[in-house]
Amino acid sequence: MSDELPSTLEALEREEARLRERLAKIALVKDLLRELTGASPSQTQFKPEPPPPPEPQNAKESPTEEPPKTPPAYDGTFNGLISAYMDHERSPIHELKHSVRLNYERSFKRLRKDIGDEKVIDWNARTIQERYDEWAAHGDKIAMGHELVGKVRMLAGFGSTELNDDACIRLSTILGNMRFPVAKGDGAPRLTRDQARAIRIAAREQFGWNSIAFAVALLFDVPKLRQLDVIGEWVPLSDRNQSDIVKGAEKWIRGLMWSDLDENFVLHRTLPTGKGGRNEKRMEFRLSRSQMAMEEINRISPDKRKGPMIVCEFSGLPWSANEFRRKLKIVAERAGVSLRSQPDDSQGEAELEDEEAS
Repeated sequence: MSDELPSTLEALEREEARLRERLAKIALVKDLLRELTGASPSQTQFKPEPPPPPEPQNAKESPTEEPPKTPPAYDGTFNGLISAYMDHERSPIHELKHSVRLNYERSFKRLRKDIGDEKVIDWNARTIQERYDEWAAHGDKIAMGHELVGKVRMLAGFGSTELNDDACIRLSTILGNMRFPVAKGDGAPRLTRDQARAIRIAAREQFGWNSIAFAVALLFDVPKLRQLDVIGEWVPLSDRNQSDIVKGAEKWIRGLMWSDLDENFVLHRTLPTGKGGRNEKRMEFRLSRSQMAMEEINRISPDKRKGPMIVCEFSGLPWSANEFRRKLKIVAERAGVSLRSQPDDSQGEAELEDEEAS
């Protein structure tokens, strides 16, 4: 053991001598480089890299992980109740279609303006009736009154179940015992067969808008289809529904595709059912028995039956809802058909949406 120690010490001394020799050579090279470049000693001084940040204590957590969102604070006002309904993670609004959500937001905007600063606890049956009469213009705008008081009823129900707020529970109970009139004939206009045919002819022959003629034929022959089901809708890219059809910051969803139609001209379609359209049902429609729809399909060559069924002639993409309605009104006026008119008979009628663009 005593013989090994001197040999180890000698080896260390030899290694130290080699290192000193290498350091001396490095110093000579550095001096030479300074003379050639004119750099100061501080500029060539070695600076060690800072140590990496410490790992998070919990290995499962990412350093950039966002903290969980907390439900928005509710201050007892209708403004606070609307904000809670819009942002709460369990709010039904997150399950709504984009177009329906936009309608909700328009109603909420009106409610914020009219009653936003009012306290929910201050409302009673008399307050509700006074507000309804104001919104319904004392009978001249029953649909508007019914729409807004319905949203108040919905907000109170949400505050009762999700926020467990005593004022909302009380208001929800009061509203549950009140009834409000429904506007007669309130809904989408209906067309007779002759009216639908006149619109289709005007669209094709006077404007060259074959897509509108096709859409009208489908809406007439398949009454269960709504305008949204036929032409689809453009939604933000953040929408949860998938789509390969994109335009700028929007994508197209829900419209009819040629792939929905099989070789026997049976249209396969999943449509919303039940209250609020929250349920869905797979349906089949045999278009081979639909005269108008088949007339329009036969005008389109088989090699062009790809992608969306209803495509705007100007953009080559599906129509936006507002532009489709605007063009449909123009065509209907040229055809001498009022989209607000009621049909003369109940056989062979189709519903067409006629909402004004906001």
